[in-house]
Amino acid sequence: MKKGLTFSGVCGIITMSGGEENPKDEIKILYSKGDSTMTKKEMFTALRTLVTNSTVENKEELIEGLNHEIELLEKKSSTPRKPTATQLENVSLKAEILAHLTAADSLKSIKELQEEIPSLSALSNQRITHLLTDLVKEEKIVKEYNKKTPFYAVK
Repeated sequence: MKKGLTFSGVCGIITMSGGEENPKDEIKILYSKGDSTMTKKEMFTALRTLVTNSTVENKEELIEGLNHEIELLEKKSSTPRKPTATQLENVSLKAEILAHLTAADSLKSIKELQEEIPSLSALSNQRITHLLTDLVKEEKIVKEYNKKTPFYAVK
């Protein structure tokens, strides 16, 4: 077995060993994605504590490596994300829908919106429903039902 740390998958074993010359130094931690989910950061922090309290030969290297992994995870979580192309497209589609509903004098169904707004004609009902649901959650439009069919209008 190689010296060092191995990590695998969603469910498995984390193994830290002293290598072929010190197989007794091997420590195994079972983990799973159950009710008590352990994040990678928590896991690396726990492993750092284990390594700090163990008698592994290359303790400093392992601690340095674990600290590096923790730093990478912190950096990844703090980086602001750019919106995807679909998210940007959704913003413009929602603006079009809102403008159309503002100009309309009556409630509109999804099929009516698809027929009246050219940019929506190629989209699926599910995607249009998602856009309309976002607008309802943002409280820009209202949703009313007539015989189980949803109709939308500006608030």
